[in-house]
Amino acid sequence: MHNNNKGKRSPLIEPTRELNKKLSDWISSEKGENAIKTMIENRWNSHQDIIEGLNVETAFSKSLDKISDIPPPLKNHARVKNKPLRIVRWTAAVLIPLFIGISVWFALDRNIFGSDGKPISRIMTDATLTLPDGSVIILDKATENSRIAERDGIVFAREDGKLVYENKVAEMSDKIMWGTVDVPRGSQLELTLQDGSNVWLNAGSRLRFPIPFDGNERRVFLEGEAFFDVKKSIEKPFIVETADQELKVLGTEFNVYAYPQENSIHTALITGSVSLISKANQAQIILEPGQKATLHSDSGDYSITAVDTHEIMAWRNMEFVFGGATLDHVFTKLSRWYDFEYSFEDPQAAELTTWGSIPIYDDISSVLELIESLGKAKIITKGNKITVKLAK
Repeated sequence: MHNNNKGKRSPLIEPTRELNKKLSDWISSEKGENAIKTMIENRWNSHQDIIEGLNVETAFSKSLDKISDIPPPLKNHARVKNKPLRIVRWTAAVLIPLFIGISVWFALDRNIFGSDGKPISRIMTDATLTLPDGSVIILDKATENSRIAERDGIVFAREDGKLVYENKVAEMSDKIMWGTVDVPRGSQLELTLQDGSNVWLNAGSRLRFPIPFDGNERRVFLEGEAFFDVKKSIEKPFIVETADQELKVLGTEFNVYAYPQENSIHTALITGSVSLISKANQAQIILEPGQKATLHSDSGDYSITAVDTHEIMAWRNMEFVFGGATLDHVFTKLSRWYDFEYSFEDPQAAELTTWGSIPIYDDISSVLELIESLGKAKIITKGNKITVKLAK
């Protein structure tokens, strides 16, 4: 078993709006403005063959407005353990190149992706609930704020976008039945289980759960990604089982990323503690808050690192956050939300890393703009097909 988290420190995550203000104030100062405009003009030198009538003031102004548009993080984030200055420098090192790239894009005022004019849009498909008798209920707008099913004393309902179910009779059958929620690409769903635990399911995920929780445990089966807020019960531990591991808790908050198409499982702990067991070799670890465990499918071993909880939980706030992810991983995530096919013309392009955060919009264009603005990759779209290659 590998453990890379020797220091057991979580990185400082300051509220994004505060960091945006600090960066914006510096850029707006005389010193910062002069430095940024010089860098913008230097970047333009590489585009002289396609640039006409540039306006540095307009490009700078529009780009500065972009900083204030970055959304705040979720309320759950790592606490202060390192000095703020280190994070400000890191943020500036990431956002200033992005700022310059956006400025060039505004100055060009043209479609740099070679698109045929048709935006690649989000997949808009409703989640489904499969009941123990095999019947399937589509969780669409028509089921909002209504009772949608009742089976053997268990009532299922929609409440403000959530799916909830509860026991309405004093005594239940000893037979444990199973329900399944399928969340397709492009969607999310919040589910409140019978014990009051809440589960948020990300796009392309499936959760199988017992009806009711019975016996001496609360066991669910997950494919995909989910965030759990588990009600504490010493008598009945909560177990999340995936294809390659078992996670056991009494009550806590954690995120599990376990898509069957990928070769690793990531478990991030926000509060409490969890134990993880690898099915391949029975390797077992205990996570502490602010840590992420990665189970490597090829070896069955774990590695532990400090976790950026803002990045881990951003999907719940309808936000993409890329903290040094490879483009291969980025496009795998994007494909769960948007209707497109992708390929890498240059194998090296798949290994390029990208940084930034952006809301999950109805079309993919803003995300592609962010990636290409960093200057490493060239993205070409044609219909619903995306080709990524190295920038010249």
